[in-house]
Amino acid sequence: MGKALPLSLPCSRSLSDTFVILGQKLATIYLAKTYNGMATDIRFEIAKVEEFRIPSHKLRIALVNMVDQEEDAVRYFFQGSACSQTSLYRLTATFLQPQLNPPLLDGLVLIYNGNLLSELDHINLAGILTPRLPLQVTERAIHRAKRKALVNHNNRREFPVPTS
Repeated sequence: MGKALPLSLPCSRSLSDTFVILGQKLATIYLAKTYNGMATDIRFEIAKVEEFRIPSHKLRIALVNMVDQEEDAVRYFFQGSACSQTSLYRLTATFLQPQLNPPLLDGLVLIYNGNLLSELDHINLAGILTPRLPLQVTERAIHRAKRKALVNHNNRREFPVPTS
């Protein structure tokens, strides 16, 4: 997955705003260009974030729409086993933030251009993705960058985002 860079956000930001910014960073850093340098117009829309209260804490599940009218993600980022796995981990690690306790999200439903993703050869993005999936890869990426997501002295929270 490479190394993770911290993204510092004020703690006063709403959860929806946080996801919008994480999606923008992911699109800008990782999905803005294909491996051959062609620019893409991939972006993320946060369709909904639901919170469910259980006795121990709140569960959060988000519905995120990957908007990609040219279908560049399917052609360039989800082809082949290594590329698909890398893209899967970058998407899930960015939105779920599995290294946090509790994670930023307990579940992520990713849709593609408003529809469920069709079955891909090397990865399964259908259904609810959970923090367990990218946790070990995320922790290794953060360790390599020697950064942890935490609240710093300026009352800001840092969230790692993958580098290109």
